[in-house]
Amino acid sequence: MRQISMQGIGLGALLLLGASTAHAVVYLDQIDRLEAINAAMLDYQPVAVPGPRPKGMIELGVEVDPVPKIDNTIGAKYEPVNPPPAGGKLRVDWSPLSGVRLGAYWIPPVTVQGIMAQMLGVESEYGWKRNAYVGSLRLFGTQGTVTGPFSAPGAQDQFQVSGAGMDARLGWVNNAWTWYGGLGDGWNSTRFKMSLDGAIIDGQRSYRYGFVGVGWNRGAWSFVAEQHRTEDYLNHISFGASYGF
Repeated sequence: MRQISMQGIGLGALLLLGASTAHAVVYLDQIDRLEAINAAMLDYQPVAVPGPRPKGMIELGVEVDPVPKIDNTIGAKYEPVNPPPAGGKLRVDWSPLSGVRLGAYWIPPVTVQGIMAQMLGVESEYGWKRNAYVGSLRLFGTQGTVTGPFSAPGAQDQFQVSGAGMDARLGWVNNAWTWYGGLGDGWNSTRFKMSLDGAIIDGQRSYRYGFVGVGWNRGAWSFVAEQHRTEDYLNHISFGASYGF
C-alpha cells in the first residue's frame, strides 16, 4: 500500500496538469521499481558457499557489492543521481552445532558520495554434505535506513527497508573449489521519503531470486563470487572473503 502526504498530493496534481493519467501511473510504477531494486540489493543473502561448518567455528567476513547501472528515470525525467560504485558489509557467523550456522551482518554508517546506509541483517542456516555434494537451507532478515540524493542531486531523501526471505542451495565440491547455485523467495517493506516536497511512498512486495556462485578455499580463508538475478529488475554480482577459526 502506498501512503502519500499532502505535499505528495500536491506533487501528483502538478503531474496531472502536464501529463495524462497513464503517465502518472508510469511515474508511480517507476518509483516502485526503484524501491524494489534498492530493497533487493540491501536484503541479506550472505555470500558464502553452502554446506556444514564444524561445531564451534566462527567466520569473520567482508562482502563487496558493485552497484549495477540503474535506470533512474521517473516519469519523463531522468535524474542524474550518482550512486557509490559499490557497497560493503561486515559479517560474522558462528556454528553452535555441526551443520547449524547463525550469522549477522552490518553496514557501517559511512557516507560515500553523499549516501549513507545504516543496516543490520541476521541469518540462520542448516547445511549438509554427502560425498562431493553440499547443500543448505537458509532464513534471513534485514532492516535499516539509507539516506542520500535518490530523487535528485543534492536531495537528502530517506529510504527505509525491512525484509525477510529463505532460499535453498546445492553445490559440488572439487578439491579447493565449490560450484553451487540456488533459488529463493523474499519479502520486503519499504518507505521512501522525498526531502524536496515531503512526499512519502510506502511499498510492500514479494519476489523470487536465483544465483550461481563459485568458492575457493585456502586454509582458513574462503573467497566467493556470486551472480544474482532478482525477478526482471536486478542483475548484479557480489564478492565475499572470510576467515574461519
